[in-house]
Amino acid sequence: MSWKELTLCAAIFAGTFGHAAEQAKIKAGDDYTLEFAKDKLFIQDSQNRRRMLIGKLFYTWTPQAATPASAEVVDDNTMKIDYAVSVPDDPKKTPEQNAKAKADAEGITLSALCTTGDNRVKIVYTLVSPKVRPDGMMMEILGQDGTAKKPNYEATVWKVRPFGGRLSPAKGGTFRPFANGNETFWLRLPGNAGWSSGWAEHGGFRKNGDGTYTSELDFIITPSDFSGANVAAVFRNDPVSMSFTENELVIRNLGYKAVRDAELSLDGKDRTVSFEPGEVKKFAFEPGGSAVSATLKIGEKVYAAAQNPKK
Repeated sequence: MSWKELTLCAAIFAGTFGHAAEQAKIKAGDDYTLEFAKDKLFIQDSQNRRRMLIGKLFYTWTPQAATPASAEVVDDNTMKIDYAVSVPDDPKKTPEQNAKAKADAEGITLSALCTTGDNRVKIVYTLVSPKVRPDGMMMEILGQDGTAKKPNYEATVWKVRPFGGRLSPAKGGTFRPFANGNETFWLRLPGNAGWSSGWAEHGGFRKNGDGTYTSELDFIITPSDFSGANVAAVFRNDPVSMSFTENELVIRNLGYKAVRDAELSLDGKDRTVSFEPGEVKKFAFEPGGSAVSATLKIGEKVYAAAQNPKK
């Protein structure tokens, strides 16, 4: 199916732009779409296979839950989702406690603004919850049709100190891969990475100055050979990724343009290097007793990496 056909389908599902619907699609580049179908969101591939499911949100510590209820297609790459809040009776609670949970839910509203780009899906949630804190909120996120949840990747950003010396490390986010044989769906986790299950991730809602709460799901879809270091660099909008094996520095050009005459400093040795679009190059070094670091200067910007110390 072509993108023109997919866009036509989105218009049919939504009626016209700006009207709520029970089914809708927006495109996410040439090979993927974000689909709303009745009470769930799906990321689909070019064969219309549903590869990722994004569903309900659960307060967990209290019985309230929110389910996708309707979609409004704003344009070809934007869709708004409204949620229905429900409060099931808990048989372990008294009637009075169940009634209070329902009363507390009356002021809760949840919506999500979905935006897409090339192989990119971002969902920004806005929550109004005056009586119930969403600290334990869990989001239903599942791989579909052979797409499996994999261990997290903890990214490190290495910075060059102003007056030289060792590189300075900083946390670069935690990424959850969902992989199949064709591609990997990388999610930058919005909350506590340790609060995870076979079907959900912690929502990480943060309170704003106006009393609302927000959280964000950000997916990047990559070929299966992309590493966590590659993906973390994409999230940072870096033109290249740099990572180490035991005795090699691996640099990947992540952009559509060639990198010419970059200045590479590795293990005390300087050289000039170039990379074609998408090219991966490996630079060997002699492993020693201390961790090796590298910097790559492209124009006026400097990118860096270091070996993580052995534990």
